Amino acid sequence: MPQTTLSSIVSRLENQGYIRRVINHRDMRSFSLEVTEKGKEMYEEHKKNDREKAEQILLMLDEDERDDFIRLFEKVANSVGGH
Repeated sequence: MPQTTLSSIVSRLENQGYIRRVINHRDMRSFSLEVTEKGKEMYEEHKKNDREKAEQILLMLDEDERDDFIRLFEKVANSVGGH
């Protein structure tokens, strides 16, 4: 990802109050990012929505289809995650 794209994303998240930059006192040119309370709340809400959508998807399937779906999803996730 180009540095300009990353800088733009960081600036947008900071302007919206989801993160803040914390300057490194040993090297004033560098900084770390810290998630704000607003950012933590947004993350928890996003996680809740993801869980609800996953439950809705699984409820559309019968038991055998759910087992197959979960098995296949785990296989893909493990492959992408490098496990």
